[in-house]
Amino acid sequence: MLLPYFFYRALFLFFYYNQFEPSTLWQKAVAFILGCRFDVLVICWSNLGYVLISLWPNRRYFNTKFQGVLKILYLSCNGLALLTNSIDLAYFKHTNKRLGFDTIHQLFTGQMDLSAQWDDYVTDYLWVIALWGISLAVVNSIWKKTQLNYNSKEPQTTKPKGKLWGLVYFLTALSLIFLGARGGWQYIPLQMVDAGKHADPKFMSLILNTPFTIIRSAESQRLQDLNFMKESEALNYIKPVVNLSGKQFKSKNILIIILEGFSKEFTGLSNRPSRTPFLDSLMKTGLVFTNAWANGKQSIEGIPAIVSAMPSLMPNAFINSVYCTNRMHSLPQLLKQKGYWSGFFHGGKNGTMNFDAYAAAAGFDRYFGMSEYGNNRDFDGAWGIWDEPFLNYCLKTLNGVKPPFFATVFTLSSHHPYNIPKPYAKQFPPEEAPIIPTIRYTDHALKVFFTNAQQSAWFKNTLFVLVPDHTADSKDPFYSNTLGQHAIPIIFYSPDGSLKGRCNTVMQQMDIMPSLLDTLGFNAPFFTWGKSVFKKTDQRCAWFYTNGAYGLVKDSLYTVFLNHKIAKSYLYTQDSSLSRPIELGPVQKNELTKTYQSFLQLYHNRLNSNNTFIK
Repeated sequence: MLLPYFFYRALFLFFYYNQFEPSTLWQKAVAFILGCRFDVLVICWSNLGYVLISLWPNRRYFNTKFQGVLKILYLSCNGLALLTNSIDLAYFKHTNKRLGFDTIHQLFTGQMDLSAQWDDYVTDYLWVIALWGISLAVVNSIWKKTQLNYNSKEPQTTKPKGKLWGLVYFLTALSLIFLGARGGWQYIPLQMVDAGKHADPKFMSLILNTPFTIIRSAESQRLQDLNFMKESEALNYIKPVVNLSGKQFKSKNILIIILEGFSKEFTGLSNRPSRTPFLDSLMKTGLVFTNAWANGKQSIEGIPAIVSAMPSLMPNAFINSVYCTNRMHSLPQLLKQKGYWSGFFHGGKNGTMNFDAYAAAAGFDRYFGMSEYGNNRDFDGAWGIWDEPFLNYCLKTLNGVKPPFFATVFTLSSHHPYNIPKPYAKQFPPEEAPIIPTIRYTDHALKVFFTNAQQSAWFKNTLFVLVPDHTADSKDPFYSNTLGQHAIPIIFYSPDGSLKGRCNTVMQQMDIMPSLLDTLGFNAPFFTWGKSVFKKTDQRCAWFYTNGAYGLVKDSLYTVFLNHKIAKSYLYTQDSSLSRPIELGPVQKNELTKTYQSFLQLYHNRLNSNNTFIK
């Protein structure tokens, strides 16, 4: 059974070769060898029932009909595991991490409704089904070559001596299955983080397999309490309670526009041709953060980070974790104290990815989805309402709201299957990447929105924030590595010209909340994992988590942590390809380790104790 897994790993390497460059042939070979250990674990789990039933010494099992039942069990369990590997060959490019249980949960609970998109998915990913069919044929061939012959009328196992040997076989198989299902003799069963113990962290996704990550993320219901240091010591490094008192509050409207998949790569901030002329124009007249990072690779990770300064530094996204009901501060909840009305606008189907539930939990007064829009003529045939008409709907709604208001609008047209409204097909023709025409279309929709919004009375007294939810897949060597796949633009635009220029300070999505509150002069204490970018004294960091590895951007360093220890560090400002890991000095290494340990300890322990809120 190792053969199909080896085959899938080879295909995974072929599909995402850029992810693992630069590297040597030996490094890739080591990844393949290490991956076998994870494959054996999944094979043992998948075949546990089949092995135990087939080896149990009981005469009534040894007949042709029961062998047929065993075959169905064998093909079903192994086929399901291999199906997840097939799907991930296509899905990985959207998240840059192996599928987890939270994605499966979304599918089966209706949070990710793909019913309207089946035609597009079947067309685009028919090869996935074909590949799975080939793997099933291989599994079936393995069955035929390895199945036991029980055609004897009097199987040996029914005799006293045969029963004894049958029991021995059974117990031996049970022991081997148990050992394989743990991943070896080690004290703790094999975990995702173990993929980085003996190889460069960038190979973790190659070493892992998809059924394994689904199994492990399903088990990861609660985070482990951490005790690297006393909490008082951790609070010297990380100060999650912020008090901005002493400032006079300025009542300005806030509108956050979250842009689906708008990587830094597509904008004028990259060294490639810009696809966003209007967004670039806002950068020239607003404040743009050129060293900004997403805290995750999925929308359900990005939204809480932006609105509530809550990152998803765990196997499951915060929205789908056991902590989703924890009390937390968020922009709508805090601004309500100042008399703000708040609304969350998302043109997708109501219930998609639990955005409506999260909006309610975060304190938004209203959620506006496809149902509230009420005009299916503008349905894109996949996810929801085209960006241009939905942004216009958002504008009309805000025109009817009494200021001050806080609103968030989340675009969706630049999501797969990357459709373009028919009237714009010639204006935004296909390009080298399917997403690019949709990026250009959404940029056009933004231009129309801002042009019309300028006529509104509230426009000049509004602070706009434009930020992607996450990045898109890329073939560029930088934007496809573990750091570059989190590179985004963040723009603060104020029509009154109060915020201008370029800032190269490290910024992340979860810094938006405290930065906005600082700009407004919010004068009450609140809890946040982010830092105001306008506080020059605060240390600047960016955090993200991928399949057991933690990434930390601090100053000019990008550091990967495994097992709570530094695995690799890169001077990313001079080494964008992450090809030359550097050796840190003891002082620098200690400082980074303390920063990491203090943040993660507080993050784990505060989530577990539901202590991320100031009454």
